[in-house]
Amino acid sequence: MKKLVITDYNMNNTSGNLSMLFEDNREIRIGIYDNEESVLGNIYVARVRDIVRNIDAAFVEIAPGKVCYFSIKDNPRPLFLNRKNTDKVCMGDLMLVQVLKDGIKSKAPLVSSIISFGGKYAAITREQAGRVGVSHKITDKILADKLKAIVMPYVTDDYGFIIRTDAVNASADEIEAELKRLTEEYRNILDKAYHRPAFTLLKESDNGMLSDISSYRLGPDDEIVTDNKELAGFLAKQDYDTPVRLYDDKLLPLIKAYSMESRLEHALDKRVWLKSGGYLVIEPTEALTVIDVNTGKFDGRNADREKTFLKTNLEACAEISRQLILRNISGIIIIDFINLCEKDNRNIIQDTMKKYLVADPVKAVFVEFTGLDLMEVTRKKIKKPLHEILKGERNA
Repeated sequence: MKKLVITDYNMNNTSGNLSMLFEDNREIRIGIYDNEESVLGNIYVARVRDIVRNIDAAFVEIAPGKVCYFSIKDNPRPLFLNRKNTDKVCMGDLMLVQVLKDGIKSKAPLVSSIISFGGKYAAITREQAGRVGVSHKITDKILADKLKAIVMPYVTDDYGFIIRTDAVNASADEIEAELKRLTEEYRNILDKAYHRPAFTLLKESDNGMLSDISSYRLGPDDEIVTDNKELAGFLAKQDYDTPVRLYDDKLLPLIKAYSMESRLEHALDKRVWLKSGGYLVIEPTEALTVIDVNTGKFDGRNADREKTFLKTNLEACAEISRQLILRNISGIIIIDFINLCEKDNRNIIQDTMKKYLVADPVKAVFVEFTGLDLMEVTRKKIKKPLHEILKGERNA
């Protein structure tokens, strides 16, 4: 059973909501939503402010003074909204763009002309123009082909679709109804774009919290608990199968009842203990994150050393995958596992880590074991990592 707990918080003179998703009484997700609005997923009429040819990129404004990075190389089909006699991106051009990543640290938000947005069963996207893609989690080829056959009639040369995992349990009528809605919304956005000035917000993405709740795949046996009466009423009106309960114990605040403050502190700790007595050391830096695996309290006898190290490394794989999600660690991740003598054991570690990465809701990829026997992993950057959001609070 999963339980999503949501409460109000105040940090560094800012306020918002704090959520924790629990499974078997252990936190597996943490969400912090401040009142400073994220622009992630929003679609704008943007104006090109500057071209930087040596990096094949442009800087565009989605609002006065709100500058974003646009890769010309990664956008071979820009959606120009002004009259042009060239297909090259030029200063002053108006383009339809969508924010792919919020600004992180000193980096500007990333925008793209590959417009996409979705529903429960499918997402419409320019990236799949003329094609239908299927979630990699749908492994049944016969079922995938059946779903493709339902979606294919709605594909055009301008856009295509990606079938989501929830489509597996949906009827053809439900899927087609959503495809029609997505198609109509896409065409309306495009039509408005050609008649609106620069800096127009054409589509605002779902609230970050609502998007996260949808991704948690909560069911009727799970529960959402909050002490915010307005939020409870709002969530109860959403299309969720999960019951929403208003917590109203005046003697024990919700944040204390679930030890949310101490759990946040632990989610920032450098050291994470494993049940075997080993531990992880997690060190985020400007360029990458380093994770070191240690045997800690239990080295084992010499004869059992290889077996002990393998056991600790396997336990570390599970905990590392949990911490990547919990802390929203992204970018380049270097993992220093305990050295193993037998090559077969190293292959077991590699296969185990790959299995956990495939299950990550954010795209995470095993790259290689380097020449120094360090595992390199990459995880897609979308939102700020937890340590960056809470850095000011811990340093206060």
